[in-house]
Amino acid sequence: MMRPDNDDLMKLTGSALREAGRIILSSSVARDQIEKKGEKNYVTEIDYRVQEYLAIRLENIIPGSHLIAEESEKNLFSVDSPSWILDPVDGTTNLIYDLRFSAISLALFLEGKPAYGFIYNPYLDELFQAKAGVGAWLEQEQIKVAETSEISQALIGFGTNPYDRENSDQTFAMIRDVFTASMEIRRSGSAALDMAYVACGRLNGFFEQMLQPWDFAAGSILVEAAGGIVSGWDGSSLKNLLEPSGIIAASANIFQPLNQILDKHR
Repeated sequence: MMRPDNDDLMKLTGSALREAGRIILSSSVARDQIEKKGEKNYVTEIDYRVQEYLAIRLENIIPGSHLIAEESEKNLFSVDSPSWILDPVDGTTNLIYDLRFSAISLALFLEGKPAYGFIYNPYLDELFQAKAGVGAWLEQEQIKVAETSEISQALIGFGTNPYDRENSDQTFAMIRDVFTASMEIRRSGSAALDMAYVACGRLNGFFEQMLQPWDFAAGSILVEAAGGIVSGWDGSSLKNLLEPSGIIAASANIFQPLNQILDKHR
């Protein structure tokens, strides 16, 4: 199924993300001007510029809509009105080091429910889009999670929860066990792109112990719309995309064996 051409919201939002992506592509990061938000957590002027640009564009797309964004000083975590959840640059450390693997992650809630998910990688000019309950697309082509049946044949993405170094022994013990059970593992530095890659079958699964809503909201919509499963860290259904949570995302065949491995370390 091709992406629906009559969905003006998808068209307008996709166009806004591509234009915001040009800010990332045309900018460079001076490492002596990086702002530290917390332990191993950084923000650049590019993050702010992308967020400011999209705040204006998204308001024009849905007048009166509400923006929940990573670089806002104060966020009202409510979706009573149409609400966008934005990470202007997911993979800021990659951006700082010019690794060219970062994304803009954007989710839209309508009537209090997740409705659309968008993840855009400006370096590859790849736009992932999903409409909840309808489908997911990479550009114009519909995407589905991979049909790999055995975790021994699965490629699994992961995050290291870098803001909580005290639990690093547990984190890497978990990673070791997943590595042993799977075909291979990957850490990209962008949870949003990892989840988009689960949605399109480039990865069979992804996990990270703690993420913020703007890290996983769009990716969760994408994975589920592509036929995959997304859960909280305990393996149960992810009921609230507005709260920080650990995330497990995978195809149906891989979710259970992956969850069983992670369960040993909870």
